[in-house]
Amino acid sequence: RNGARLVQTIVHPPGTARFEQPVRVPLESGKNRYNITCIDIEDRWGTHSVEVESKQPIDREPRLMIVTMGTEAFQVRDAAPVLHAENDARDLASFFQARLVTPGQGKPFARERVVAQVLTGSESRAERIDSVLDQIRRQCQQKELSSGDLLIMVLESNVVAHERQSLLLTADSQHSGPPAPAIAQDDLGAVLGNAAATGCKVVLFLDVVHKTPSEDDEDAFKAWIRDLRDRRGVITLLASRTQASEPVIVNGQSSFPRLRHRVFAQAILDSNAAARQSRDRMNADGLYTLFGFHDAVSEIVRDTTQGNQDTACYVPELIPERFPLLNPR
Repeated sequence: RNGARLVQTIVHPPGTARFEQPVRVPLESGKNRYNITCIDIEDRWGTHSVEVESKQPIDREPRLMIVTMGTEAFQVRDAAPVLHAENDARDLASFFQARLVTPGQGKPFARERVVAQVLTGSESRAERIDSVLDQIRRQCQQKELSSGDLLIMVLESNVVAHERQSLLLTADSQHSGPPAPAIAQDDLGAVLGNAAATGCKVVLFLDVVHKTPSEDDEDAFKAWIRDLRDRRGVITLLASRTQASEPVIVNGQSSFPRLRHRVFAQAILDSNAAARQSRDRMNADGLYTLFGFHDAVSEIVRDTTQGNQDTACYVPELIPERFPLLNPR
């Protein structure tokens, strides 16, 4: 339901052509989408989706948590520098604080319910990142995150593969086999997956591939993205679908017109331009849906790089792409 997995098993009595069984399910304010999967004794199965809208008031103010990390320089040999990552982390945190809306009702978050953490420079060390992940773990355990909440995480760094796993490099990662300390994909995925399991919408922005990856690196990275989507219930937006997101030169000019942000981050910041707000990207209240927001960002990236860089958005099956995400005005 809405990206959170509900498991209820009902056995159809044999020999009956029609069967009805009432089921009690949680309902949050706003639109709720339920996927019902039926399996017969021959292991044939089918899924039916039902959408229900509830006007019931919620008994708590939705919560917004934003974590942005930008690491520009690394101690690991061959790790490409990530130009403008620190600017991106700071400015995206401010942008999201000002414009994100509650995914249930599309309302602004109450100021006292917004927490933003920006990790740059020495703050992007492994120990500091682990402490933030521990904080999210505790909030899940103490039920401080739940349906109606939104968790945004932005990561600009490098990933390397080790034993078929992606490792996220931190400011203090040392050159060794494998680089250490670093953040393992399973550790990060487990934390974000736990948050998604509470019913909280979790959106991860990744700009972490900055040179042509080896076959092992690429396979590990693709497996991580599939795991986030299919097993963890995490929405993931990639800065580049198939290649490195390094700055590109278009007609002899840098693709960074302001020389302050990376292409992906600049596209997010520019998504509030009136020219990008086409009707199919907005809901009836004039808010960007997840689908519309990514479509605008992807268009800006393609325009800026003349098609040399293309973004991607991976959405879990149970999450509708058109929930309200952001107010561009």
